[in-house]
Amino acid sequence: MNESRNHQIVVAVTMVLAMLGTAIPKARAGAYTFTTFDASTQLGGSTGFTSASGINDSGQVVGSVGSGSNTDGFIFSGGTFTQIDEPNALAQSTQVSGINNSGRITGTYIDASGPGIPAGFVTSGTAYTNALSYTVLNAPFATEGITAGTTNGFGLNNVGTVVGGTTNGSDQHGFSYSGGVFTQIDVPGALTFNSASTQVQGVNNSGVMVGYFDGADGLNHGFLDNGGSFTQLDAPFATVISGGIPHAGVTYAYGINDSDVVVGYVYDGLGNIHGFVEDGGTYTQIDVPQSADPFGFDPYSTEVLGINNNGELVGTFTDFDGTHGFVATLNEAPEPASLALLGAGLAGLIGVRRRRPGLTGR
Repeated sequence: MNESRNHQIVVAVTMVLAMLGTAIPKARAGAYTFTTFDASTQLGGSTGFTSASGINDSGQVVGSVGSGSNTDGFIFSGGTFTQIDEPNALAQSTQVSGINNSGRITGTYIDASGPGIPAGFVTSGTAYTNALSYTVLNAPFATEGITAGTTNGFGLNNVGTVVGGTTNGSDQHGFSYSGGVFTQIDVPGALTFNSASTQVQGVNNSGVMVGYFDGADGLNHGFLDNGGSFTQLDAPFATVISGGIPHAGVTYAYGINDSDVVVGYVYDGLGNIHGFVEDGGTYTQIDVPQSADPFGFDPYSTEVLGINNNGELVGTFTDFDGTHGFVATLNEAPEPASLALLGAGLAGLIGVRRRRPGLTGR
């Protein structure tokens, strides 16, 4: 009899734990705590847009602020915002896109003494005001014939590999840069008007890269590149059914951590912009609460642009008052309903264990 009771308890415990696991998804928009900020006002400037695009494992955040095409980079570290401009840059022409655990950063700028064509950069350390700390990135395949193109640094890992994209007319190529060598990256079949169209946005410490490309169907799709093996990424909520008609949207992948968790955003078929977290083929929609229009007149607008190995997200969102940056921290604690489920289940088990001896003793 005791063996039978023990078997029943083991089965019941297994059922409760299975129910608990079902009740707590790995990631949900409601499972995040959002901290929003405006770096432009923190830096003493007038109100403008703020875009947070990178975060390292220490929680240092980088991004860009500005108005229109005028931009400055920034880093948020230790509770302080610091403006970053490439020392040789034209005024208000620097964008900072990525940061690794050593504090090295990458981005894009326009040289004040040059022809006005954007170039990428990566620093050798954290001396952000020292011109000698910057390496200029000009991918050789950005230039076609005598026409110079742009090179943009978007992300880097702890090994120092930089990823980004080039543009020359309608041609866009992704790249990785390591040890002074550029490698061109094009998703097979990616094209726009018969021109190449690939942009690489993020890379993790295993060298797995993510980005987006234009498909032959005329839509943007995300991709994951693992050693030259490409996987297309399409968030299911990019396509919206309205009036019984599917409206196709587009997917952009922007960041990846060492667990191969991918982040980005979609433009859905109705004009809404939603962030996403993709983990093992499961997509979770991310919307900063303030981005929702309570009156329903304006579309959602949340872009997730970076993720670190702690699962913290960074990005940008738009509300009625402008465009702002955010950091989202994953709440690890189970939801109250899940705790109640576990408590009730364990209480029931204790009751079964206590009642049965009395019942069988009669």
